[in-house]
Amino acid sequence: MVAINKKKGDFMYYTKYKINKDFFKNWNDNMAYVLGVIAADGCIQARQFRIGVSDKDVIWLHKIKDIMESTHPIYYRKSDNILLLCVGSKEMVIDIKKYGISEAKSKTLTFPEMEDKYLSHFIRGYFDGDGYIGKMSDGKGNSYIRVSISG
Repeated sequence: MVAINKKKGDFMYYTKYKINKDFFKNWNDNMAYVLGVIAADGCIQARQFRIGVSDKDVIWLHKIKDIMESTHPIYYRKSDNILLLCVGSKEMVIDIKKYGISEAKSKTLTFPEMEDKYLSHFIRGYFDGDGYIGKMSDGKGNSYIRVSISG
């Protein structure tokens, strides 16, 4: 099904999927969380952004999709068992870039400025994307918990 999106000039243009295109315009708990996820597991391009996760995280990716009020499909890339949520929206990409997350984010990512009340949500999203908690052993019979963030 194709939905009418907006009127532009004298013609209508159409999009196949729906999403809350204003999602990244204003800070709130959910926006901060998803922005953290994109900072960790996202890919930004000129007209789209993607979130790629392990196929074990299918329920989590569906929750992110629901938070953004998206009807976009989740794709499975069999070659590396990755699930991808791809959102084509130049407007949303522009909004994401305002927070310092860009195409070359692995080399240029800066911590976005935000009110303190959103900090924990952003960090939680980043940790959910690239964090790790595991029980480790030192080889001498002692175990400990390791918490790390990659990226």
